[in-house]
Amino acid sequence: GPVRTIVESYLEYHESWAIVRYIIPRDCEEIQVEYRLFNAEKDKILRMEFDLPQNGSLFGKTMFGMQEITQDGREQAFQDYVLYSQGGRTAGIINFGNYGVRAQGGTVSFGVVQPAAYAGHPIPNRPLTNTDRYIERIDQGMVDGMFVLTEGEAGYLEAHVESRNMALKQTAAPINFFPI
Repeated sequence: GPVRTIVESYLEYHESWAIVRYIIPRDCEEIQVEYRLFNAEKDKILRMEFDLPQNGSLFGKTMFGMQEITQDGREQAFQDYVLYSQGGRTAGIINFGNYGVRAQGGTVSFGVVQPAAYAGHPIPNRPLTNTDRYIERIDQGMVDGMFVLTEGEAGYLEAHVESRNMALKQTAAPINFFPI
């Protein structure tokens, strides 16, 4: 439309499915990626992946400040956002409640859900949990989430991504109002 374009996709994986909406404003440098996931998987991490050029630097905000994220495929912890810099331009991915990221070969993936068993411990040649009864799993069912993709000149985006992150995550305060 004249203000924004919304692209919606429906994805399936075994018994799980997701609806992913890409909200692309006409005059803005941000793209929102919203998802609603109905997860029925067991012992599989479901991820949201973004492709980036392979020869840039990747940094994530942690509780100790900005730290480089190694691009060797290992899961690493971060919070709030990651920044990818290459050739004077920076791309930022602001997340809402995802704290695991891994990067390898130009792909950055965020662990959206990790449906592990409660008190499940791997023992060789045995199933993780008993299969003759229902065992509840963490992160099964419906999960809503969002990522915001932004880009800009390297110095500008790195200086302003923290304030943009806080503005996006601050919800409107409810006001108790009743007309007299």
